Amino acid sequence: MDVWGITIAALRRWYIFLAIFALAGFGAYSAGKSAHPEYEASASALLTPPPTVAPVANPFGNVDGANQALAIILNGPDTETALAQQGLIPSFTVTSQARSSIFNIGVRGENPNQVVATAQAALDIATTQLKQRQTAGGVPDANQIGLQVLSAPVITNVVTDGALRVQAVILVLGAAVALAVAVLFDDIVGLLRRRRRNKKVAAQSDSAVPGHREITGTTASRVPMPQSGPTETGATRQSRRLRPRDPAPSRGPAGGSTSTSYQPAVQAIGSSSASGSRR
Repeated sequence: MDVWGITIAALRRWYIFLAIFALAGFGAYSAGKSAHPEYEASASALLTPPPTVAPVANPFGNVDGANQALAIILNGPDTETALAQQGLIPSFTVTSQARSSIFNIGVRGENPNQVVATAQAALDIATTQLKQRQTAGGVPDANQIGLQVLSAPVITNVVTDGALRVQAVILVLGAAVALAVAVLFDDIVGLLRRRRRNKKVAAQSDSAVPGHREITGTTASRVPMPQSGPTETGATRQSRRLRPRDPAPSRGPAGGSTSTSYQPAVQAIGSSSASGSRR
């Protein structure tokens, strides 16, 4: 069935399509009401260079190196484990650009307080790691790279695209099921109608044929058998069956022909047959 045929079948059974699609719409509405929105929190921090040159080399090299190193540390498994132990969201994003001293932290979750606490905990880990690694490298506190918070963790967006995706999937599946059921029902109804029409046409054609009669049962036994001939009787057929062929004449001792002994018998049979036919 082509697209046009499917469209026509769906239009003919519009009530089935609308009923199933209405159920799908109700399911999508219920899914949207039950789905919880997600909250996004973000924070920004700036790495500041040391006021004076350190007597020893900084393990981060410079501010750009410290920025990239902190992004790797915060995205590592140790940070995720530390956040999970605190009951916070272990997955978040840290973005930093090359040749820049600013990095951003983004957290997404269903609980707004937990989202903000996770972003703050990530900033605290960045500050702690920055100080510990420089101190372990022998850099004095006055010559260390510092961290300054530009934007404190705060809810920046409420995301509902998860619920929208669920609703869209339910509506698409509902429309597909409604279309399939409507087309299938139309095919079944059409098949039943064609069968009923064919039976009616066959019945009308049988009744319209003159002299048509089905030969079954006793009717077949009443059909007369064809006769052997218009004037042939039983006696005649019997005499014809009993009449033998004339044998070749036997020759006598002198070579002449003699009459056979079958002629009296044949004449007797013929006379009896004739008397029987007269009776």
